[in-house]
Amino acid sequence: MMEILNIPLNQIKEYKKNPKSHPKEQIIKIANSIREFGFNVPVLLDKDNILIAGHGRYLAAKELNLKEIPTIKIENLNPEQIKAYRIADNRLTESDWEYDFLAQEITDLKDAGFELDYLGFSDKELNKLMPQKEAVEDEFDVSKALKEPKYKVKRGDLFGLGAYITIDGKEVDVEVLE
Repeated sequence: MMEILNIPLNQIKEYKKNPKSHPKEQIIKIANSIREFGFNVPVLLDKDNILIAGHGRYLAAKELNLKEIPTIKIENLNPEQIKAYRIADNRLTESDWEYDFLAQEITDLKDAGFELDYLGFSDKELNKLMPQKEAVEDEFDVSKALKEPKYKVKRGDLFGLGAYITIDGKEVDVEVLE
């Protein structure tokens, strides 16, 4: 039976030849996820406390200044199997999304008021995934509205624009300024 052990971060060693990169942006996303949801997936260690899997979570824990993290010791694999598992653990979890389901799940979360930043998607990706509201046709006639302006501006009219005031007329025309 596997046992989950909380081990101090300073006793865990990074695998220096880890073939999976973890850019700073990703580490921050993982850290935000841990902050929101907790550290729910233990990292895997060999008998010498060297990381087998969970490098990103380990780096996020360092970012969060955690003192210890949940771990599972893997002692039934030989060195070649551990090396192969490091690669397989990352490669075999890669797959395509079911975008219709993903969009619906994200929409449900947004409608419930959940902070979508914790999902790990960029704003651009979320905007692409979220269903866009379609434009609603109405009876408004732009051409007619432009032909019949609601306001008629005449020389000398003042307009307030926030903290600014503008006047219709030539700035050199003294009559307008008076």
